[in-house]
Amino acid sequence: NFDYIGRGGVSMRAYFDRVHGANAYKSAVVANFPNLFLVFGPRGQAGANTLGSIEFGQDHIVRVLTFMRDNNLASLEVKEEVSQAYN
Repeated sequence: NFDYIGRGGVSMRAYFDRVHGANAYKSAVVANFPNLFLVFGPRGQAGANTLGSIEFGQDHIVRVLTFMRDNNLASLEVKEEVSQAYN
């Protein structure tokens, strides 16, 4: 079993317990886990539209990485309140 460790040493499992369930902004980034990009993360669409959901997530990741490069940023993460509102 694998668990990501984020800001402050908090595991993703513990974070999801605290926020009452697994969620990710646009199914691609999780608050408190800077520079972690998921291709098919929590709350992604399964079933007939799986490929569309993966493409949507990848597009978001490319936009974020481009923004980071263009603005000389070493780290970026979604704000927790933005992620919660999205989910």
